[in-house]
Amino acid sequence: MLKGANIYKDFTPLKARDVADAIYYMVSAPAHVNILDIVMTSSQQGSATLVDRSGRKY
Repeated sequence: MLKGANIYKDFTPLKARDVADAIYYMVSAPAHVNILDIVMTSSQQGSATLVDRSGRKY
């Protein structure tokens, strides 16, 4: 693990299955549904100045 990456060891990141589920929904949605954009982030998303630590397993 990279130095400093320990802070993320108990976070739940997005997984390939999460993205695949979103893609499946897009291609199988009814014809009247128009999807313009999808923004996916983990519920424990980090930024340069803030990390949401809710949901951590202590």
